[in-house]
Amino acid sequence: MTTGTIATVSASIERVSGHTTAIDLDARIRALECELAELRHRQREERDASWLCALAVAIGAVRFSSADLICHAAVNHEFAASLDGMSARQIGQRLAAVSGRVLGGGSLG
Repeated sequence: MTTGTIATVSASIERVSGHTTAIDLDARIRALECELAELRHRQREERDASWLCALAVAIGAVRFSSADLICHAAVNHEFAASLDGMSARQIGQRLAAVSGRVLGGGSLG
């Protein structure tokens, strides 16, 4: 939604309600966008923490490669579900993304 569109909608609402201004709507939209970004961030963190936990339970503290994880998923169906059909490359990218971050009380790398 462009600033011009926001102003137009705001002006219409103001005429009807007499209370809302373009500045009020713009501020509310920005606040909602921030809240949504924070929610998405928390969901990613929770998903990554859950995946890291599943990885720790399935593999333990041994060194492994993405290919090792795919092989392990062939015999551990619960762990396979946590991989959600990811390729070795996708697993590597996700491992790189969580490496060094503390998630759910644990970290990788």
